[in-house]
Order: sequence, then structure tokens, then C-alpha cells
Amino acid sequence: MTSNYLSVFMADAWRATDRLIIGFSGRFNYAQMDRSDLNGNSPTLTVISTYSHFNPAVGASYAIEGSRTNGGSRRAIETPLPDLGCTPIVEQGF
Repeated sequence: MTSNYLSVFMADAWRATDRLIIGFSGRFNYAQMDRSDLNGNSPTLTVISTYSHFNPAVGASYAIEGSRTNGGSRRAIETPLPDLGCTPIVEQGF
């Protein structure tokens, strides 16, 4: 089995007020997996699978009397599997 992966990540933050900072980020993932029947007994096992997905995230940080409160939400990175495909996972952190 041969695998090729590519990921690109970007992030930015915007200061909405003196106390509030809002952050945005995202990751683009691409994977290609080539699976071959090396014995030649089951040619149906030969498969080329590709996967691509954008995983966005947003967060905020608010200052309250010398400390900060943080929160956010993101879509987690999905791991491609040649036999099972990909199942999206949504995670939230507060």
C-alpha cells in the first residue's frame, strides 16, 4: 500500500475590542492511498482512494479583570482509512 498526504494550515486573529479577540483557522487535508493485490489472486482488492476535506475552527478570548476566558469550536481532523472511509468528528472546547 502506498500513501501520499498533504496538509495546509492557516490562522488569523482579530481584535474586536480591547477585551475581545476572535480567532479563525482552517486546515485542508488531502490523502491518496493506493492498495494493490500483490499476489494477483483478488484483483478486486486493487483500489485507489482519495480523500480531501477542509476543517474550520473559530475561537474567542475575552479579558475579565486581569484574566482571560477562552472558548471555541472546531471540526477535528478526519483520518482516512482505505477499508472504512472517513467519519467526521465534531469537537467543541470551552
